[in-house]
Amino acid sequence: MWYWIISITLLALAIYAIKRYFDTAPEPTPTYVSELLEKAIKGTAHPFEWDGFLTCPYKNKEIESIRLQCLEIYENNKAKDQNMWVNEKGAELLKAIQVKINEKTSNN
Repeated sequence: MWYWIISITLLALAIYAIKRYFDTAPEPTPTYVSELLEKAIKGTAHPFEWDGFLTCPYKNKEIESIRLQCLEIYENNKAKDQNMWVNEKGAELLKAIQVKINEKTSNN
């Protein structure tokens, strides 16, 4: 009997901890996004980092807009080379977003 109570309690605590961790994930900064785009263009972005950015909605409207643009670019321009995230056209589109981010951050 105690075994079940302890097991259920531990399971509930684990679920709570995981939910809390993912609910409090920090919003990426424009500088971080710019650096991530550079890595994605070069094909050096870690899969968890790149996929995490593309699949995690953000409260910051500007970052969320960039994420949605990047997601569309990624879905429509997947690279045939497994060492890259996007094809040449996708890399150009990501680079254009990166340039806009860098211009905006340098003006602030």
